[in-house]
This record gives sequence, structure tokens and C-alpha cells, in this order.
Amino acid sequence: MKNKNNKLESIRKEIKKTQLILITATTVLLSLGGLFINIKSNDKAFNQDLQNTSDLITRIYSFTKDYDQDALRDYMDSVVQELPEVDVISIVDTDNKRIYHTHHELINTQYDGKTPDFTSHKLGFYTENDIGPSGPQRRTYSAIYDEGLYEGFIMTIRLQTSIKSVTLRTVSLFLTVTLIAVLIELFLSRVLFRKIKKEFYSFAEDFEGTKFLVDSMRANNHDFTNKLH
Repeated sequence: MKNKNNKLESIRKEIKKTQLILITATTVLLSLGGLFINIKSNDKAFNQDLQNTSDLITRIYSFTKDYDQDALRDYMDSVVQELPEVDVISIVDTDNKRIYHTHHELINTQYDGKTPDFTSHKLGFYTENDIGPSGPQRRTYSAIYDEGLYEGFIMTIRLQTSIKSVTLRTVSLFLTVTLIAVLIELFLSRVLFRKIKKEFYSFAEDFEGTKFLVDSMRANNHDFTNKLH
């Protein structure tokens, strides 16, 4: 009887182990899939936010381009403060001189970075990754026109450190949710297995009783047959 109980316990543990592995693996895989989709979605959102903000800044500049340098600097600084999704704004004229930059020490300095090619971007703006004075960044170039004449461009910049920070927060959130989900599933699984265990042993006991009764009937039938013979 003891050996049978040990076998039943071993089977029960094997079932429990398999179910826990399936629950954990399924939860982790679903979370990883959701995380991948979310990161991809965030990446597109970064680009869209930069382009929308760049368009807004370009429109604002069209009304402030006649400001003197100090007034333009103060006004654009106030704009940057209201745009948390943007780290740096740089305005460059046709002589490649920075007439405005979020980092004031760069104002009136020569822009020596990549000159945007708007001939292959008919919309007048595009986004790409590059490296600037502030480090690795994602930037949107927007052309500045005045009555059809090209007057320079605006760079709306999101630093890669800021992008990575958002990505890390997303990863941390998904990991936390995944851990909580696994813990809840393990708890519910434990409760369920307690119920299954009771029913399992109850069934085993009933099965053993039935088997004993059948064996007894067979023995009695065999003894009766012998006597009849």
C-alpha cells in the first residue's frame, strides 16, 4: 500500500511540475512578445513625435525669425521647456551657422555635421539616427522656407539616452507584470492542486476498495467452483 501511495505521489508531483513549467513558459513567452511589440511601437512613436514637434517648431519659427538673437533664444528656450519629448533644438541657416541651439554655447558656431538632403525627401522633413555634440541621437530635419526660398533647417533631437531610458522603463514594467502574473498563477495552481490531491487520493482509495472487493469475489467464486466440482 505504501509503495502505491508513493507512486501516486510521484505521478501527482510530475503533473504539477509539468503544469508549472507550461504556465511559466507561456506567461514569459507572451510577455516577451508583448514587450517586443511595445518597443517597436515606441520606436515608431518616437519618430512620429519628433516629426510632429519639428513641424510645430518650424511653424513657430516662421513667426519669430525676425526676432533679435536674444529674443529668439529666450522664446525658443520657453518652447523647449514645454516639450518634454524633445531634448535639443538647433536652427541652422544657409551659411551653416547655428542661429539657435538649446545649448547656448553653440549659438553662432559653425554647424559641421551632416547637411540634410531635402531633394530626396519631398515632404521637407525626415528622421534618422546620428551623432552630434550631445552624443548619439535621433533627429528630425525640417527645411525652412520663406516664400519658396530655402533659408536653412531645424533639427529636433531626442538623445539616445532618453530613448533608452523610456525603453528600460518599459522593460521593467513588463518584467514586473510578468513576475506578478507568474506568482498569481503559481498561487492559483497551488490551490487547484490541493483540491486535485484530495480528489486524487479519494479516487485512489475508492479504486483500492473496489479492487479488493473484486479480488474477494474472484476468490469466493473460485472456492465455490472447486466445491461444486
